[in-house]
Amino acid sequence: MTCEQTHEVIHAYIDGELDLLKNVGIERHLGECGACGLEQQEQLQLRSLIKSGAQYFAAPDTLKQRIKRTARDPM
Repeated sequence: MTCEQTHEVIHAYIDGELDLLKNVGIERHLGECGACGLEQQEQLQLRSLIKSGAQYFAAPDTLKQRIKRTARDPM
C-alpha cells in the first residue's frame, strides 16, 4: 500500500470496517512508514479524547416509542 491509499482508508481501518486483505496491507505499511504510523496514532488519540469528553444523554421513552412506531409504520 502507498501512503495515499493508506490515508484514504485509515479511518475505516481504525473503525475495523475493512476486509482482511486491506487490513494486512495497511498494517504492513504502518509498520514500514513512520509518517503513516504517526497519523494512525494521532487519529487514535483524537478518537480517545472525543470519547472521554463526550456527554451522553438517554433519549426520553416517548421519543424512543415514537421512533419505533415510525420505523414499523413508515409514512
